[in-house]
Amino acid sequence: MKPKFCPACGKETDVLFNGLCESCFGKKNKLAEIPEKIKIKVCSDCGKIEGARIRKFDEKEVEKIIMKNIKTNGKIKDIKITERNDIVKIEVSGLMEGKIEKKEILETKIMIKKRLCEVCGKVRGGYYEAVLQIRSGDKKKIENSLNILKNIISKKGVITKIEQNKNGVDIYFTPKKILKYVLKSLPKTKEIKRSYTLVTKKDGRDLYRNTVLVRL
Repeated sequence: MKPKFCPACGKETDVLFNGLCESCFGKKNKLAEIPEKIKIKVCSDCGKIEGARIRKFDEKEVEKIIMKNIKTNGKIKDIKITERNDIVKIEVSGLMEGKIEKKEILETKIMIKKRLCEVCGKVRGGYYEAVLQIRSGDKKKIENSLNILKNIISKKGVITKIEQNKNGVDIYFTPKKILKYVLKSLPKTKEIKRSYTLVTKKDGRDLYRNTVLVRL
C-alpha cells in the first residue's frame, strides 16, 4: 500500500479523513456547535418556557435548552455543563468519523425574555373558559375546597378570578378541558350540575363557556 500524505501538514498516514490526517481533520471540524446566544421566552405570570410549564428555571431546564440547541457532527458520548454564569460552558466528548476521539468546550449565553404567554395575556383581559361554583352550608367545607382547587387548577391552568359570596365561592379559570381533572380532586359531593353558554364562533365552530355548580 502506498503511503498517504496529509495535504495540510504533510504527515504520512495510513488513513485520510476527507483528505486530511486525523489531527488536521480534528482541528478543522467540530464535534458539536451551539449558537453564541440562545433567546428564551419565559411567561412572567405562569413561568412557562416557550409554552411549556415548569416549576422553576433550574439546571435541568438549562440542560434541556442546551440539548435542543446543540448540533452534533459525530457520535456524542457525553455532554455536561461545567459552568453556569452569564456564559454557560458545556463539555462535549465523542467520536468523529467513527474513530476520531474528540473533546470540546462550547460556550453560549442564555438570554431570558420575560413576556406574557398567550393564555396569561387573555387572562389579564378577564378571559375564562369555565366557572366552578362551590356551594355548601358549611363555610369550613368551602374554605377547604377552595384551597384544594386553587392548587389543582394552578398546576394545569390559570385562575382568572375568585369571587366570594353568601352562597359560597365562584372560581373562574381556563382551560375548560381540565374540568374533569379538577372535579376529581373534590371531596364527596351532594350534587353536580353543568350548564353551557355560547360565547362565540371560531373557524365555523361554536365555542361554549362551561359552568359547573357543585354542592358539598
